[in-house]
Amino acid sequence: VRKIRSTGHRLFSSRTVTCLSNVEAFSLHVNDLEEVTALFARLLRNPRVQRAL
Repeated sequence: VRKIRSTGHRLFSSRTVTCLSNVEAFSLHVNDLEEVTALFARLLRNPRVQRAL
């Protein structure tokens, strides 16, 4: 089941993130996610990587 959908150039996900340790704060900005997807686009297309996410 693919939980990420694309509308134009923006990605939306219904996935919940759980921290493995205590954290003070956690924040991702759109620019951060766009940079990661641009840098790792080839890797993120791999079905094994998609299943792990």
